[in-house]
Amino acid sequence: MIPAAPGTHRHTIGKDDWHEVRGALDNDVLTSLAVQPFIERLSIRDCPRITGGMAKTLLAHLPSTRWLWLWCDASRIALRHILATPGLETLDILRLCSPGRLTGFEHAHDLHTLRANCRLRVDDLHAIARCRSLRTLGLHYAAIDKSAIDALLALPHLQSLDLEGTAFNDTMARRVCRSPTLESLDIGATRITRRGLEHLVRMPNLKALDLWATDLSIDDLSLLKEAPTLEYVSIGGYAHHPMIDGDRVVDLLLSIPTLQKAWLDGVALSPEQERRLHEGVAGVRIS
Repeated sequence: MIPAAPGTHRHTIGKDDWHEVRGALDNDVLTSLAVQPFIERLSIRDCPRITGGMAKTLLAHLPSTRWLWLWCDASRIALRHILATPGLETLDILRLCSPGRLTGFEHAHDLHTLRANCRLRVDDLHAIARCRSLRTLGLHYAAIDKSAIDALLALPHLQSLDLEGTAFNDTMARRVCRSPTLESLDIGATRITRRGLEHLVRMPNLKALDLWATDLSIDDLSLLKEAPTLEYVSIGGYAHHPMIDGDRVVDLLLSIPTLQKAWLDGVALSPEQERRLHEGVAGVRIS
């Protein structure tokens, strides 16, 4: 095995081959990547902003890679080249910046998971919606509108959509509830109200719903009992949100017949309430 060059750190975790690069993508680092026949997972951290030229050079040295983390700034032009990485299935992006427009998603035929929680623009979302293979999308704080929602919901295999911290509202909820494929929806810290939740609980295939840090009351959340396939729910909120009564929360969660997991963050429960919840729900996380 050829040792990693300075600035490149190689880790083996179980059966997965995981390479981590910290710092600049210099010649030594690129050479160390090029000699690898295959990289299961690659993490690039603490790197100066990846420009279009840098991304093109990286692509020329990078072998087939299944999972890529970009924990650094990358330009929209750079992403065009990143998307051409052979075998790329999962892409995590920390910060996306100018210049340029997003393109190339229509050619990323293997990409099924994209987490770009970096305040994307509406035109970015329309570009992403051209990747027909996507199944999982994380879009925290993205600038969404009705047109972007419709474009994303047109993805034929979309199963999981994370819109935490966006302007998601009841009108969009009415659009989302028509999705025949969506199984997981995260709309924490959004503008959803009872009217929107009434649409979401009608979804025939929805298994996971994150409602953390919304203004929904316990009476509103009682609608969750009507969701036919709900297996996971997350509720609670920041310290400044009104506290939800512990007994009512526990009673509600125990009354959802299909529920298997729950995450309560910012909900105060007594030891007895926690005991009841753990006895009735297989997987419970309280924070």
